[in-house]
Amino acid sequence: MNLIYNYHPETGEYLGQAVANVSPREPGVLLVPAFAAPVVPPAVGDHQCACYLDAAGQVPADYQGGAWQVVQDWRGVPLWDKSGGDVVAITRPNVLPADIGATAVPRPSAAYVWRDGEWVADAELQNQQLADLVESQVSAVNAERDRREEAGFPYRGKLLDSTPRSVQRITAAALAAQASLAAGQSYSVEWICADNSPLPLDAAGVIGMPVALALHAAALHDHARALKAAVAAAASEADLVAIDIQAGWPVGAP
Repeated sequence: MNLIYNYHPETGEYLGQAVANVSPREPGVLLVPAFAAPVVPPAVGDHQCACYLDAAGQVPADYQGGAWQVVQDWRGVPLWDKSGGDVVAITRPNVLPADIGATAVPRPSAAYVWRDGEWVADAELQNQQLADLVESQVSAVNAERDRREEAGFPYRGKLLDSTPRSVQRITAAALAAQASLAAGQSYSVEWICADNSPLPLDAAGVIGMPVALALHAAALHDHARALKAAVAAAASEADLVAIDIQAGWPVGAP
């Protein structure tokens, strides 16, 4: 079987083999299309590929104008920019990390800079990174507090809804109960709980709902305050990781 080996018209990279046609006018002569060669490409190693190039490093359409060459291939390899530390990538063969000012040595964190051939911890960047992590952790505590504040509160052995709309209903019901008491009228209601079960309440029970809600919210804010104080006191990233912002919250919806 007569084979030809195709290469990329822009990079010269080996693409694969195909069966060659034989010239009908010249028996034994292969018809080799543009950007293909009847020569087997060489074996390659790590970070290498075979490219068909001419003496100037260009890709010849006619295979007779060039030859297979083994070139560097760093595509798909994670690289880090030495000047800024960003993750960068090489998209063409025959380009080295040094050509784009990069290294394959992973940057340990954003607090490291490239200096004298290696990543070195930078005190100023470490402080900034810790400050950013603290700010992020404080935001996470606030978000968890707010989520729990709207996730329900315990009352008389039940879990009651505490969404903004539910809080409006609780407030309106408490006002109605107070007005009924002031008028000397009886007041009762079956309050629907978070699990859709009814909770019978008289006027005093209804008035107690916003009180319980306020106490639950205050407890949530107290715990959030303590967590944020611990976060602010953290002296290292390890100290921050050790703070479990999911633990210790007052009982309510999980």
